Amino acid sequence: MSRAAIPVHVDKDTTLRVKIIDACGLNCTFCHNEGTPVAVDNRDRLPGDFLAAGASGRMSIYAQSNGAAFLPAPVPDNDEFAHALTVLGDALELTEVHLTGGEPTLHPGVATLTKIAVDAGLRVGMTSNGERGERVIADCAVAGLDRVNFSIFGTTASERSTPDTAILFWPNAESTHSNAQSQRARRTESKPAPTSSSPTTHTPHEYTDYSISSPRT
Repeated sequence: MSRAAIPVHVDKDTTLRVKIIDACGLNCTFCHNEGTPVAVDNRDRLPGDFLAAGASGRMSIYAQSNGAAFLPAPVPDNDEFAHALTVLGDALELTEVHLTGGEPTLHPGVATLTKIAVDAGLRVGMTSNGERGERVIADCAVAGLDRVNFSIFGTTASERSTPDTAILFWPNAESTHSNAQSQRARRTESKPAPTSSSPTTHTPHEYTDYSISSPRT
């Protein structure tokens, strides 16, 4: 009895994920932290003794199982990053770089990193909780940021919704701006944003991911 052949098509992934900073103001219980240990909780520990969770309250769920033998450091926004992108881009035939963290908007040079990647001929994306998006995402968009995946943790007044603010500064997002204003007008309570010493805890069921793309010219 002959068997029908099943067609198989494999698309090569040409996206490079770059963790540009380890810092983050949230402590989501499901965070993989790009596979690296939380630096602030493991600075005095040797590889093999890294904690998945420490005093900061942040998580890195694979830190004790994936063999990571180093602590992450901020990516420099200089020629070193440009050179790395060029070498990796040529070797792996990359078309895109995706900036992650931690929380990438906390990197003081995130707009510069975006510009470096764009100048290297790469499309640039980002995953963000919007923690500092109000201050930096507009500059990133000017630098050539193509899209942001916003991680929004809940939609009620009692849950933190900082990413709403970041959305307002996306170019040509008048409809998004209006929707966000309407949502905030319905909120009757306010909750102070957590400081780095007391980050907000989120559980998996509160996680929603939204992709917002800027118009292409």
